[in-house]
Amino acid sequence: MENRLINDMKANLISWDGSVQVGEAILKDNEKLMQELKALNFSLTLEMVDVLKEIIEKTGEIKKVLQGEKNLLVKQLNQMNRKDKMIDHYLVRDHSPSFVDRDI
Repeated sequence: MENRLINDMKANLISWDGSVQVGEAILKDNEKLMQELKALNFSLTLEMVDVLKEIIEKTGEIKKVLQGEKNLLVKQLNQMNRKDKMIDHYLVRDHSPSFVDRDI
């Protein structure tokens, strides 16, 4: 049972195509599998430890890519907000009446 769970996690990670959507789905699926694995009381073999190390490394890679994409999106949103503010500053005009004193 535990070998199947570990192998399923590894297979999920191997199937990652580099996209954010698939990466998020894999992390969610593997989280469920990890919870099942934790619920089992068993001893790890050396082979299992090696596979789990690979899983941890690959999961870290996916998380780095996801964090990079998140940072890029936040940066793009901030740039869009700045552009909107700049446009507002240039387009918003004060339409209050002004008086000219011609007696000067």
